[in-house]
Amino acid sequence: MIQAKPGGKTEPFYPPIHWKYGEMAKIRRNREKMSVLEEIKDFPVLRVGTPADYLPFSYDNGERLEGIDIDTAENFARFLGIGIKFIPTTWGDLMDDLLSKKFHIAVGGIAISKERRKKALFSATYFRTGKAPIASRERARLFGNLGDIDRPGVRVIVNPGGTNEAFARKKLSRATITVHKDNMTVFDMIIRGEADIMITDAIEAMVWEKRCPLLKAINPHRPFTCARFAFMLGPEEYDFKKVIDRWIIEHSARGGIKKALSRWTDRTF
Repeated sequence: MIQAKPGGKTEPFYPPIHWKYGEMAKIRRNREKMSVLEEIKDFPVLRVGTPADYLPFSYDNGERLEGIDIDTAENFARFLGIGIKFIPTTWGDLMDDLLSKKFHIAVGGIAISKERRKKALFSATYFRTGKAPIASRERARLFGNLGDIDRPGVRVIVNPGGTNEAFARKKLSRATITVHKDNMTVFDMIIRGEADIMITDAIEAMVWEKRCPLLKAINPHRPFTCARFAFMLGPEEYDFKKVIDRWIIEHSARGGIKKALSRWTDRTF
């Protein structure tokens, strides 16, 4: 297996001895014109893009990547019988990097949205959640609904470029919205009292409540929205989508997604 963490080194891929130099050069020249299925047939490595900053889906723990989507992508590559290479990206660059073919699929807790569907395809849904608030445990009772949150003086913190920021800017007009670039330290801002609340996906709020008792997920089983999570792939990869869809449905039916979820939260989904 080939694995790289964002900012880290990638283990080199060595082609089989029977591959001639001319064959490799031809693959490099034609790669941009190849479909994913054509490319991984000749160069058997699945390139997976991820921001790696979103528990419990994709997270850089300092030594390796882990999370539900990391486990699932590795299992999918294993099903295909090929290696895997993780490519670092950000939420702001995610779509552009996918469209420029820096990677074959994007993972990491990606919600299907109308704007994203205009440019990319999505796999079958493997998880459903919705937006819910998270605040300090001692102040959580103050933010039971959007009306409580959208008040002058309430400090809402968001990570840039994703659906959390989009939701906050669409729904909140009176609260103060602050963008914090590092999604893995955004919750520290709440703990330190530098922000009052974050609205994120309910599962992330629940995971952080479990990790840090000072935080409280607010009504996570009654979220403000309903979102479907899936893998994102290029706009012309219909054949590849069929392969992914079939595998995700079968993998979910065998309990693979539920097993991955159970590692991160003791709540029932």
